Amino acid sequence: MKKLILPIGLLWLVACSNNADQKATPTESSKGTTVVTDELPDKDELAPVTQVFTNLDSNFNTGSFYPSGIDSVQYAQLVKIDSGSMKEFIPYLIYNADSSLAADPYSYNYIIHQQKGKTKVSEAGPDVEIGLVDLKQNSRRRLWFSGPSSLILDAKWKSKNELLLGGVEQIDTSGYQPFVLVINVTNNHIDRWQSDEMITGQLNDVLKQKLEAQLNATKTTRAF
Repeated sequence: MKKLILPIGLLWLVACSNNADQKATPTESSKGTTVVTDELPDKDELAPVTQVFTNLDSNFNTGSFYPSGIDSVQYAQLVKIDSGSMKEFIPYLIYNADSSLAADPYSYNYIIHQQKGKTKVSEAGPDVEIGLVDLKQNSRRRLWFSGPSSLILDAKWKSKNELLLGGVEQIDTSGYQPFVLVINVTNNHIDRWQSDEMITGQLNDVLKQKLEAQLNATKTTRAF
C-alpha cells in the first residue's frame, strides 16, 4: 500500500495545480468575442502622407501613429463631372497609378479666381470634402466629409485602389491632433490611425498652397 500512496499524492497535487491554472487563466468566453477584420496596414505604409506632419513640426514623430478605429464610406450619389467648375480642377487632381481614378481634394473646398494677374485660390466654405473621380465613368462621388474642425493636408495613393489621407483635427485650444485615413475605394472600408503628439501654432493649408503653386506654374493638360 505504501507504494501506492506516493503516486496518488502526486496525482492529487497535479489535479490541484491544473485547477489552479484553470482558475488563473481566463476562458475564451470571459475574454470576450474577438472580431476578425482585414489585416491592418503596417505603420510604415503610412509614410507617404506622414511626411507632411514633420514639415509642419520637425520634432514630430511619424512612428507615433496607432490604429484608432474603422469606418466606411457613406453612400453618396454619383455626380457627372461635365460642369466647367469641375473641369478646371481636372489637371490637378491626384491620380492613381493607371490614371483610372483620381482623388479630388480641391473642387468642393476651393474657388479659383484671378487677382492682380495671378491665379489665386480661396476657401469655398467651412466644411471639408474629399471626392473620388472615376475617369471611365466621368463621375465623382464623396469619399470623406467633415466639419471645420478637421483639415486634410495631403493625399496620396498607396495602391491602385487604396488612398491615404493625412489630416488634423483641432482639439479645443491644445492644438491639432494628426490622423491618417486608409480608404479602400473598392469596398469603401476606412482604417483610421492617429497620433497623440499634438501640432501647435499656426497651421498652413498645405493643399491650398499646392494647388495655387500648380495653377501658377507651367500649365499642363491631361486627356479627359
